[in-house]
Amino acid sequence: KSGDLEVKRQATWGMSDGGVFPMTRNFMVALLGSVFLAPAAMAQDFSGGLTFGLARSNISDVDVDLTGLSLDGRLAYNIGSGVTIGSRFNTFSLDVSDADLDLNGNLIGLDVSYAISDAFSAGVFYEHAEVGVDISGTSLSSVASSNTYGIEGSYTTGALKLGAFVSVSDTGGLIGLALASADVDVRSFGLSASYSPSSQLTVGGSAIRTTFDIGAINQDFDVDYIGLAGVYDINDTFTVFGGLSRTSQNDLDLDVTTIGLGVAYDLTAMAGMPMSVSLELARTTPDLGGSDIDVDTVRLGLSIPLGTKTTKAPLNSTADAILNPSHNAITQTVLNF
Repeated sequence: KSGDLEVKRQATWGMSDGGVFPMTRNFMVALLGSVFLAPAAMAQDFSGGLTFGLARSNISDVDVDLTGLSLDGRLAYNIGSGVTIGSRFNTFSLDVSDADLDLNGNLIGLDVSYAISDAFSAGVFYEHAEVGVDISGTSLSSVASSNTYGIEGSYTTGALKLGAFVSVSDTGGLIGLALASADVDVRSFGLSASYSPSSQLTVGGSAIRTTFDIGAINQDFDVDYIGLAGVYDINDTFTVFGGLSRTSQNDLDLDVTTIGLGVAYDLTAMAGMPMSVSLELARTTPDLGGSDIDVDTVRLGLSIPLGTKTTKAPLNSTADAILNPSHNAITQTVLNF
């Protein structure tokens, strides 16, 4: 997804012979089919988009290059009476150069919200994230995974939109098995805000704290994420976007900082259908106890809007990850890496 090393999920779904991606493909085929085959009148109730991504990363001080493919999507459908059903999915595959090693991940999210009034809405959500690895032909489809459930709400007044959520997560995969005896509880809460003073400009940010309560040692560990982003339409053809985020874990003296800047070009006139191409330059710097490295990434994207409202930034960008965050600081960091 966006950033230099994003990863995603799944844990109990599709972990049989097919692994992560066959399940994800089936989900996306069904989801996209429902969109493109929907009647024209119904299409007015859809909003969202898709971004197909290609990324090339280089790790400083190490002769290692990473090549990644990704598909990111977000859809919302207003079924009437104030009820909206939404979904998001992010999948990626990352190949490590000069090594028989591939990383893959996916995240799938579903939510249902109800508009209490013109200003307030509230709802529930579920997200499933998973990271897998393929080493020398041996596939481990679920190295780490999580299931996250929670409630969320938003308040809109004029050009300002505020959001908040609380959630709980359970861990799975090989790491989840290793932590089974540690009696780990995972809780998260988050805040978000976006401001659009005009149709051309959107700025916003998000903050998430995920707390790991380890009962076996009676101790809590916090992972904090914060990000700021902006998107500006220069004209009908060019859009610029950028974002800056940091994830911190104080007990380990660990910080992960990501910055991304990019530009998108509208291809609608050339392609005969709504479509845009984007280029982003991003840098992620993990800093552990004062020792850091840089991961520099060039990211290409081909975005297709769906429905009446479209996303402002490419879905594989750092900016979009910040403006439309997940509900867990760990998955958010991996998605934004």
